[in-house]
Amino acid sequence: MAQRFAISSLAEAEAYLRHPLLGPRLRESTRLVNLVEERCIEAIFGYPDYLKFRSSISLFARVTSDNEVFVEALRKYFGGEADPQTLQLLWAVFALRLRARSGLRNFSVGTVGRQFPLALAARDR
Repeated sequence: MAQRFAISSLAEAEAYLRHPLLGPRLRESTRLVNLVEERCIEAIFGYPDYLKFRSSISLFARVTSDNEVFVEALRKYFGGEADPQTLQLLWAVFALRLRARSGLRNFSVGTVGRQFPLALAARDR
């Protein structure tokens, strides 16, 4: 079921945040989760939904500069650590975009190295 409703591109994630109903609802629901005290994220959502929450906020924290609510959720519930699989997918998208722009044929995610995560971290501040 999660695959059926998954966001399939960065453009779709950006459009979701810009949507006049969906974007504000996502931010508000994340804000409300951030207000929960004395409960771990597993107790709030249960398995596997807390993993989906982490993946979602990891994505949305990186597709917008207006990301405070998502960054706060990562800090509060996940020690500030974004979902590694989501980051891996974002790195792959970044590498493909860079490859397309540069015209390099033998370009891979490994070519990007560790610079992309650092750029994301700087954007979170």
